[in-house]
Amino acid sequence: SRSRGMGTRGGPDGGNNACLYSVNRVLRSAGITPPWGNSVYVPNARAVLAGGAGTRLSGPEPGAIAIMRDNGSPPYPHIGIVQRDGSIISNSSSRGSFSWVASPSSYSSYYGRTPEYWRLK
Repeated sequence: SRSRGMGTRGGPDGGNNACLYSVNRVLRSAGITPPWGNSVYVPNARAVLAGGAGTRLSGPEPGAIAIMRDNGSPPYPHIGIVQRDGSIISNSSSRGSFSWVASPSSYSSYYGRTPEYWRLK
């Protein structure tokens, strides 16, 4: 993605909670208005997708929104985008940039559950 490495320190909490902020910036750079507006709260974005703005996919597809799941309440701690090679890219809080690239199985191991995948309608 041409957004790889994009700085996110200008996002929420100095970039520490900038996962949806960075996804919003990537979508806008591609000419797509996020259907959840300027929200930076992942459960809100998921609610908008589930409420009709998205189509749930059975697995990762290039360009899909990947919503990570854990055992929290709500269980949606993080969000990223599936790349052409099937890996997921998302914000790295420690690096303050859109640069955390890992396989879906790595994200599943990190968060404890498999991600959900969504296509924007």
